[in-house]
Amino acid sequence: MEPERMLQILFSLEDASVIETVVIPSARGRTTVCVSSQVGCAMNCQFCFTGRMGLRKHLSTAEIVEQAVFARKLFSDEFGSITNVVFMGMGEPLHNVDNVIKASSIMVDEQGLQFSPRKVTVSTSGLVPEIKRFLNESNCDLAVSLNATTDEVKFKFCYSIVVTWFGTILLCYIY
Repeated sequence: MEPERMLQILFSLEDASVIETVVIPSARGRTTVCVSSQVGCAMNCQFCFTGRMGLRKHLSTAEIVEQAVFARKLFSDEFGSITNVVFMGMGEPLHNVDNVIKASSIMVDEQGLQFSPRKVTVSTSGLVPEIKRFLNESNCDLAVSLNATTDEVKFKFCYSIVVTWFGTILLCYIY
């Protein structure tokens, strides 16, 4: 497989829901697994297909972790070790903050998946109370997707997000 080519994995859950996980090998020698945290998404960002599904359910801690475990087992021979995990799949990770904090903790635990906390990144569209909680309870990285340069444009594309762009930036700066 040539570098920079993504590989999509579809998981069928016990309730027949389907989630997507993506493995992204890089020419720079790292391989990232992109995990989902929900079936669907409540944020309804206009540029995201998952948002059109609406929120169907939060994934359990085990369902989140299993995506990384499966990718590691299935692709380590082909791509080498999975080096990074990003919570950028289906769903808004901080809308499922309890299970995302638990899953990311297992991923970095010495008796868990043993990733470096700097190699596990949770991406959010900007849920402020949950950002505070995540930063207080997790040692993993956080990425805030701004999606626009002004509040007006952000609300046009992600009108479920009720925080201001500047408020999110300020909060992240403070923490």
